Amino acid sequence: MPLDQARAVIRRLGPAAMAKGVDLSLTFDIDLPELWTSRPVAVERILVTLVGNALRFTQRGGVTLAMARGPGGLVYRVDDSGDGIAPTIAGALLTPRCGEPVHAALARCTLLATAFGGRLTLERTAPGQGSTFRLDVPALDLA
Repeated sequence: MPLDQARAVIRRLGPAAMAKGVDLSLTFDIDLPELWTSRPVAVERILVTLVGNALRFTQRGGVTLAMARGPGGLVYRVDDSGDGIAPTIAGALLTPRCGEPVHAALARCTLLATAFGGRLTLERTAPGQGSTFRLDVPALDLA
């Protein structure tokens, strides 16, 4: 179940957040139905990468993993109050051409999402004000 999966990501990365003194939270729509994704392992890998990177670049404030029902599936958002991303690299951050380790991990996440029909985007970023990444995941409604 996607909500259990998101909780597992928070539990897994909670100690790192606590060690830094950064808040880590999970929010979700109250009417979130039971939706099962066709690629739960890939989705979890992407979420761990996104939340882990957000924690890495957040020195104070917090990181939130949010879940909502979207058109045709689930929408996950990872929002942080961290460093933000420089405009010079924001456009290429999710493409396979980036050579930095963090960029390469995000590019792999983009490829994974695309492989199961999903989409990973950078919704918002501003230097010194944090970033929001969005993962759209097609889902099967079994509720």
